Amino acid sequence: MSSLKGNKDGVILKDPLVRQDAYKEFCDHLAKGKAIKSWFYEKEGHRCCWATMLSYIENKSEFDPLTKTISEAKGYQHWESIVEASATGCNKEANTASLQMLMRNKFGWDKKEDSEEKVSPLQDFNDLLHENMLIKAELAAYKESNANKS
Repeated sequence: MSSLKGNKDGVILKDPLVRQDAYKEFCDHLAKGKAIKSWFYEKEGHRCCWATMLSYIENKSEFDPLTKTISEAKGYQHWESIVEASATGCNKEANTASLQMLMRNKFGWDKKEDSEEKVSPLQDFNDLLHENMLIKAELAAYKESNANKS
């Protein structure tokens, strides 16, 4: 591979501006709820994959880790809202079998945990849904209480 010749310090994207552009695209990809392993960067002769980006993030201080964390949260939120819309009947056209398969893959529900102390992704997701429903119930009760006062 000619792209590896003369590669200094194993850095594929040598230009810091290109690395920042790739990082932005990486975070945008995660924020859409897409899997890390489906991301790649190809622009103006520069290219890298998800593994390279994760290595950059781990080994370089030039990337704001909070941006990645927020992007991942937005990605989870994206899928949670789709599942919630299906579960509450707002999206009656949702294919529940496809959603179930996607959520198993996305959240790793079928994977065995190394430690019993860890919260499973399924439990974490269920807790989030339960918390969301409690908040909605509290909001509805609050609105009803205010409507009765008027």
